[in-house]
Amino acid sequence: MGLIVVCRLVLAGVFALAAATKLADRPATRVAVLGFGVPESLASVAMWAVIAGELICVGLLLVAGTAWFGALVALGMLLVFCVAAGVNMARGKAPECNCFGQLHSEPVGPKLFVRNAGFAILAGVIVAAGRDGVGPGLSALLGNLSEVEAVLMGLIVVLAAAVVVLALKLRSMARVQTGLAQSVARLSKAGAGHDHGRPPGLKPGTEAPAFELSSADGTVSLAGLLEKGRAAFLIFTSPRCSACHAVMPKIKEWRERYGSKLTFVLVTSGDREANKEQEERAAGELMLFEGEQTGRAFKVAATPGAVVVGNDGRIESEMKYGLDKITAMLLETVGETPADEPTAAEETAEAREMGRGLPIGTVAPDFSLETASGLVPFRERPGKDKPLFLLFTSPKSVSCGDAIKKFQQWQGIHGEQVNFAVMTTGDRLDLATDKGDGVYKARTTVGDFAVGEVPAAVLISPDGTVLVETAFGLESIVMLFLSEVASAQPT
Repeated sequence: MGLIVVCRLVLAGVFALAAATKLADRPATRVAVLGFGVPESLASVAMWAVIAGELICVGLLLVAGTAWFGALVALGMLLVFCVAAGVNMARGKAPECNCFGQLHSEPVGPKLFVRNAGFAILAGVIVAAGRDGVGPGLSALLGNLSEVEAVLMGLIVVLAAAVVVLALKLRSMARVQTGLAQSVARLSKAGAGHDHGRPPGLKPGTEAPAFELSSADGTVSLAGLLEKGRAAFLIFTSPRCSACHAVMPKIKEWRERYGSKLTFVLVTSGDREANKEQEERAAGELMLFEGEQTGRAFKVAATPGAVVVGNDGRIESEMKYGLDKITAMLLETVGETPADEPTAAEETAEAREMGRGLPIGTVAPDFSLETASGLVPFRERPGKDKPLFLLFTSPKSVSCGDAIKKFQQWQGIHGEQVNFAVMTTGDRLDLATDKGDGVYKARTTVGDFAVGEVPAAVLISPDGTVLVETAFGLESIVMLFLSEVASAQPT
């Protein structure tokens, strides 16, 4: 077996492993694609294009007649990835590469360039050998093996696949144990003591993540905003967020009154086309588009959410969610006395009227869950000592179907620490509930939880109180999951 054949087999194995692990963890792969700056509208297409490209490389490399072209495609993909990583690093960003899915993912950096350079050398050796010098194809190689060698080859392939599957599982378990266990302990303690802790978001005093986003008038960076000598009041929104509508008209009023102290900035997900309606409501106020990655960097769990970044580049406030809390934070920031806080009953009544979800600390209404043993009150479910992540859906919504798939994927990884339940407005909901504490079917209504649109999700503590602001829209649900469940780190 010559050097060129070895290079082909190694390169094909690397690309096969990369494609398989990305397929096994598609949500993380899509998040990684967004992290490289791909617009939300193109993220899924880009994800599938990368996976398809890797699989095409594998097929081409294993056939003698196409191996040279396979090496050329592999070399091109490696170079494109290195250029994309370099551009992000030059902008001060370090997105997760997710090169091998759950098996191995790390922020882009020098190690990634060294590794990819090694793979590029393998591809270059094959390309340099020419179309006629790539050696025999896989079928010819296997045909030259004896029966014993063929059996051994098969065993090696099976063993390698088993090792990859085991490594994925062990890595998932390790990630859960190191990050999630302490988060759940914090949530459980918060629920038991009625101290619901700090809202999701970066801690005050943390250095704010840098960003560069497009606006109607060009590119705007955080550093450029802070050059004005004023703190930045960042308001995170989404074009699919009905609760954000009430915030938009307030921005002009706030800027006219407090513009000498604060720079008000709207950071929204999606491109300008997707935000036409929001832009009209904002009435000319500064709006930055395609802010999905920036929202994740600031650990925004729901929209609308707001935070103050001081002119020293550090977080000055906790992240606040909802118009009332954002307004109170603004008044506190500028040194004015907020109006009397509404009572819990008043907050709940207003939330039901606006359809924006129950306030943090509200006792969740009673409802039942379908389990393997039948209907049980949610407070008496198997695993009732865990928080409950509750999703509200409708069978008519495509994004609701995507949210349900994500819940099933998340339950497979994090089901030991958090219960997952799905409520639908329709009669049919296809969920696997054969595991005692898997993804439950919830018997409740959107009205009970003041949910005005779906998909929406909320996290409920073990004692049955609402722990976070309700997240509306698939993007905000994913952010809530990443902030409160998957990505929580020990403090």
